[in-house]
Amino acid sequence: MGVHLIKVVIVDDHLVVAETLAATLGDHDDISVVGIARSGRQGIEMIQQLKPDVAVVDFRLPDMSGSEVIRQLNESGNVCRCVVLTGTGLDRAFLESIEAGAAGFVTKDQRFDEVLDAVLAASRGEVRFPSALLARALPELRRGATSTWRLTPRERGVLQLLALGRSNTEIAEHLTITTNTVRNHVANVLMKLGARSRGEAVAIATREGLVSVDEV
Repeated sequence: MGVHLIKVVIVDDHLVVAETLAATLGDHDDISVVGIARSGRQGIEMIQQLKPDVAVVDFRLPDMSGSEVIRQLNESGNVCRCVVLTGTGLDRAFLESIEAGAAGFVTKDQRFDEVLDAVLAASRGEVRFPSALLARALPELRRGATSTWRLTPRERGVLQLLALGRSNTEIAEHLTITTNTVRNHVANVLMKLGARSRGEAVAIATREGLVSVDEV
């Protein structure tokens, strides 16, 4: 058994899918599935209470979309990394998930080990997205880089500090958050801006007028 168990919450109204996924993930030595929620609202409450490292969230829930679950968690300051699981690979669902701050996107026709890979990657602060969907989505994400609603207030603050050349440790100290939280925010900023590196994110943000040293 690993030293640190990765706590996972599953948010899916299809009980058979949720229980199968819980059993599959639970077989991994480093993962502990701590809860299953059947709706978006229940998922948000469960995540806020149990504070898991990763949540696997169905995109289509009875009361809200999976992207809305992620957006509400991010706006509340919750640092749980979310992997979206969906029965459809439609570009719009993918874009909405990225814009909300998802750390992964897996369709239900993919193998369960691909869900496992996305969960493990998310727990390390990495992202996992289908390459075909990502290739189609990046141009639209780049065109929409000036849409500041894509970034949460905290992500904008982190972006401002990146523009000043601050390290993760310095950003954490400035914002009074953990370095792990900073890494999560940086990953979200890169994905939302369609950037491949911190430097490219700053270049895009500077070009589009998203950052200014006067704002920090």
